[in-house]
Amino acid sequence: MTPVDTIAVNAAPWHPVFTPDGRWVYVGNNRGNTVNVIDMETRTLAKTITGNGLAQPHGSAVSPDGRYVYISSRNLEMSEDQSRAGHVYTPRYDLGDNSRAGTVVVIDTESQEIRKVIEIEGYGSGLGAAVPN
Repeated sequence: MTPVDTIAVNAAPWHPVFTPDGRWVYVGNNRGNTVNVIDMETRTLAKTITGNGLAQPHGSAVSPDGRYVYISSRNLEMSEDQSRAGHVYTPRYDLGDNSRAGTVVVIDTESQEIRKVIEIEGYGSGLGAAVPN
């Protein structure tokens, strides 16, 4: 195998996911707290998504119809030397023990915008989706 192209993205890309039609690739930037949207027709960075809930993006999945992309975040911000530096997402409600709440961000692929932030247990890392037969 030989690389055919290189596309620059933000810091520490993790777990890219293709939309079913192959047009777009979404990749969370673990150290950048962003999601890059890559246009595969032009092989260029089309957009960088920022916003609440993106806190060390890690895993990704796409709905079978390609309408939504789901990005899990660990919410354990790390400094350059990998020592703990504090959390970047603050949960909606203070339940006393949820300061490390992870997230799943739902991105609408038509608007390329965050539609929802779902709070999950801490250290939300890998993510996958089953495609129904």
